[in-house]
Amino acid sequence: DRGTSASTVGSADVRGGALTFADRASFNSAVGTLPLEDFEGGATAAGAVNTCTEPVSSASNDPCFAPGDLIAGFQITSSGGGGVVALGDGLIGQPSTVIGANIFADFTTVTFTGGNVTAVGLDAFSGSGGGNVDIRVFDSGGALADTITLAPSADNVSEFFGIFAPGPISRIEIEGTSTSGELFDNLAFGTGAQEPPVSVPALGLAGTFLGTALLLLIAGFALRSR
Repeated sequence: DRGTSASTVGSADVRGGALTFADRASFNSAVGTLPLEDFEGGATAAGAVNTCTEPVSSASNDPCFAPGDLIAGFQITSSGGGGVVALGDGLIGQPSTVIGANIFADFTTVTFTGGNVTAVGLDAFSGSGGGNVDIRVFDSGGALADTITLAPSADNVSEFFGIFAPGPISRIEIEGTSTSGELFDNLAFGTGAQEPPVSVPALGLAGTFLGTALLLLIAGFALRSR
């Protein structure tokens, strides 16, 4: 729920020292060029569905992906171990291949294995049955740092999620709140090109209080991330 942000910088919300973004253009402008996985290099044909062996990664060798089809630095698992599926272009009306937990009641976890990831962006789908999509962000120590709720405009229509954090992100969890079988696409991740900007309004005493609160939030995120 973006309404809980402390302040606003452009189209990004300041949350606990991190910035969240509602569109990819603003995200890219803030973080620079990051590695991107669009899942188009696998074996799932347009209109088809394949079940992948967990974890899905650059080392995968299954009906979905061959070794090297995916970029390195992440792996995808389901919360219940029921597998991960890849849906080919157009199967649910989507323009490209999407991926997510096979069982609707499971949620999807993306774990970053390559080091210092401070920025993550993706296109999330609520799946069949609609509803919101929760994105849970975990710091380097495995503690929950934030939960952002997306509200896709319709079933199987994507909603962008982006975050730029002042400390490393170890993993994110993606969950359709109506056990709707969440899916995602176009995963970008890496180290942002600069420190996340923070807006501290100069509003006299009230502004001083808000600025102090933001600095304390940033310090808290950074400490949790070490």
